[in-house]
Amino acid sequence: ISSALGARICSSIHMGYTSTTKMSKDLKTNIESGLILSIFMSFILSIFAWLLCSYTSPVCMSVYKFILISVLSGFFSGFIMSFTTSGIAILSYKGGLDPDNTTIPSSASIGDIVTMFTFLVVIKFVVGLGI
Repeated sequence: ISSALGARICSSIHMGYTSTTKMSKDLKTNIESGLILSIFMSFILSIFAWLLCSYTSPVCMSVYKFILISVLSGFFSGFIMSFTTSGIAILSYKGGLDPDNTTIPSSASIGDIVTMFTFLVVIKFVVGLGI
């Protein structure tokens, strides 16, 4: 999702809709839509993960735990990656680099690390709560 967000931001910068000096309305809208998409997809994927676990394993967490873990992880990683991706795109453009060539690969790599870290932290938190 952050790579798609990066592509949208890069296109927006090239077309002049997004300012590289302040938070524009277009940038804010792109960040909000990326965050909403992260939460929505996390919810959908948690349902599929629970269904798969339910049909393939004799022991499975409740669907509520799957949803809670997935949505919280999606929110936190989406929040972090929205601003990281925006920052990479803007700094690349200001530095004279083509943000299309730097933003998408960078945000994909960083996004994998951030997402796994937030996923593990949220799992530890939810399991620690005993929900």
